[in-house]
Amino acid sequence: MKELPKPSISMREPEVNKTPAHLQSVQEYSLLNLLPLPAHHDTLQQLLLCMNDAVIVIDQHSRIVLFNRAAEKIFGYTAASVLQKPLEFLMPERYRAHHARHVSNFYQNGITNRAIGGYGMKLYAVRSSGEEFPVEISVAKVHVLDQCYSIAVVRDISERERYQQRIEEFNQMLESRVIESTQHLIRLNHEKTELLAVLAHDLRNPLASIIGAADVMEIYSRRLLLEQIQIEKLLTITQTIRQAAAHMTTILEEVLDVPSLEHNEENFAAIVETKMIEQICDVYRSRAVAKNITVHMCIEPDAPTALYGNSHAVLRVVDNLLSNAVKYSPIGGAVWVTVSKRVAPENQIWIRIAVRDSGPGIHHDEQEKLFQKFTRLSAQPTAGESSIGLGLWITKQLVDKMRGTIWCNSTPGQGAEFIVELLAAHDVHRQVQSVII
Repeated sequence: MKELPKPSISMREPEVNKTPAHLQSVQEYSLLNLLPLPAHHDTLQQLLLCMNDAVIVIDQHSRIVLFNRAAEKIFGYTAASVLQKPLEFLMPERYRAHHARHVSNFYQNGITNRAIGGYGMKLYAVRSSGEEFPVEISVAKVHVLDQCYSIAVVRDISERERYQQRIEEFNQMLESRVIESTQHLIRLNHEKTELLAVLAHDLRNPLASIIGAADVMEIYSRRLLLEQIQIEKLLTITQTIRQAAAHMTTILEEVLDVPSLEHNEENFAAIVETKMIEQICDVYRSRAVAKNITVHMCIEPDAPTALYGNSHAVLRVVDNLLSNAVKYSPIGGAVWVTVSKRVAPENQIWIRIAVRDSGPGIHHDEQEKLFQKFTRLSAQPTAGESSIGLGLWITKQLVDKMRGTIWCNSTPGQGAEFIVELLAAHDVHRQVQSVII
């Protein structure tokens, strides 16, 4: 029997007229010619068509001999335009100088496959547009007819990198919020501890006064001598009780104002008549009599007659400033309240309320923390009055809610002047709301 000739296998380039009609790209047919088993052609063809990762095969001279459809899609080149070209042109310029050495080492060592990169090292490839993009690459060596080829599977991880970046940004945001929340809780805990200490200190004296006055009343009552108590003595005892109770009430009101100010949704943009400032000064004139302090009030002729704010807030602001002015002014001193107009560069009209005392003034290093919670100054009230350090903080919170500003001008030894500016209201004769104090 005549022996049939053996089929020959070579690395020849495929002839165009021999390319099967169902193959859509030159590189797939080139890969089939690398394989010694023709019976596997259809299976391998389907495998190449369904692969989502780019497959690039290079020879020992680092020339591209296969470039599948996924590679065409990722890199933006056609297979015909890259075959027989060096692989380096798909790399960023910074990688090309060392690539030949890496390829030579890979062919010479005994490793048959490996993943390139890892351990935090990022690899990049270059599209036809010149855009760099991150990739993952796995390579393997294949021997065909005494020739060695490298098969590289390239995966575009741009989308994964974008999601990873978003996850990292989200984690950083969460971490930042956790830190902020933790710091906020630490501040709240510190404020709570400080508040309890202040309350324990400042409530002790008025409570002791009340207890002492009650003890005196009890002693006289047990001796059945209540009717013999002099009227002046009785008035002194009742006055002590009233002042101590009033002091405690003020402390509690300031403490209760803290949470309400931090979460208040009250309207702070109503129209309020400025004449209420004069009414508050009239009230304080009678209070200042106890220290023989004169309260001077001056409303300049061109001062606005109404402002945007909140009647309760304006009352508290002026009341707090006047209270401090009387508290720190010496016996026989004076307090000045001035209401004027200021025109801003953008033609906005502001009403300026200035309250100046004749006290010891405020040191410059203390002026920076004037409006913080629980701030106590080195200057002491002139008649033994006390303070828990919330009045100016409350004042600033109210001014801020009315979109105004507040600051202090003071020189040690020359008193202090607190200035509040609130936006003046227009057409007040038609819009003004009546305010009753």
